Amino acid sequence: MAIRYHIAVSDRYPEAEKLVKAVTTCGKPEDAPLVYIGRRNTLFYIVPGGKCGGDTTNPLPFAVNVKAFRIPPFPNGYIYRTFRASKARRSYLNGLKLLAMGFMTPQPVGYSEIHTGMRFSGNKGVWPRMTRSYYFCEQIPFPNMRGWEERPDAEALVKAFGAEIARIHASGIWFHDFSPGNVLVETKADGDYKFYYVDLNRMDFNIHDPKKLMQMFKTVSWHDSWTERIAQAYASAAGKDPSATVAAAIEAAHQWRDGHAKKERLKGYIKKMRAADQDK
Repeated sequence: MAIRYHIAVSDRYPEAEKLVKAVTTCGKPEDAPLVYIGRRNTLFYIVPGGKCGGDTTNPLPFAVNVKAFRIPPFPNGYIYRTFRASKARRSYLNGLKLLAMGFMTPQPVGYSEIHTGMRFSGNKGVWPRMTRSYYFCEQIPFPNMRGWEERPDAEALVKAFGAEIARIHASGIWFHDFSPGNVLVETKADGDYKFYYVDLNRMDFNIHDPKKLMQMFKTVSWHDSWTERIAQAYASAAGKDPSATVAAAIEAAHQWRDGHAKKERLKGYIKKMRAADQDK
């Protein structure tokens, strides 16, 4: 089975091409700090001057986050080569589009894919399957919003965040994975806030259906009282009816929690069945 590497780097950081290629061909460098490892992806970063693989080092003046997506199960590896862009490519292109629209996200550096198939000559061949893919972006030093309800400035943050969601919706942007863990927040010296968005592979543009957009409230908080406050701030900024907006936000949150609980119960049942089979 032959292998082909697809490398794409931002025009802003052409010097990063060797970094992207080194990680794609060699995998995670041994001394690269690990941020997260999960079932779907692994996240690590490479400091300025840090090794990327072989003799290659990070030439950029900032640390680069690398999101390594898992090998997609059948038939997704083939779908990503024919009908749909890979998660890495979508993350990169969506990041560039967000910045062009005036929203913040860590600067996209590039993305890469590993294709497998049959080589004829040179780089010519048939490459029906994608295996690995990587997204590279700037690392920024701001915390995510997990547990934001416990912050001493939570009330001020609610107003700013509600207004920011209104701005997102007015621009027709729908984040499918809009959760506190995917929003980084910078507190400015004047007390204002700047929001940065990560985990960008599942989002759509030119969406103006209120039912779809209100789904972004489903996981902004696990507490109805705080979801209600954000919805009120959102309604005030967007010029919408507060009562109807709060009702729609709470409904979205409850529907998601009910669905999540059902999935967890199903997972528990399957786990018990597997354990029972092993004991036989």
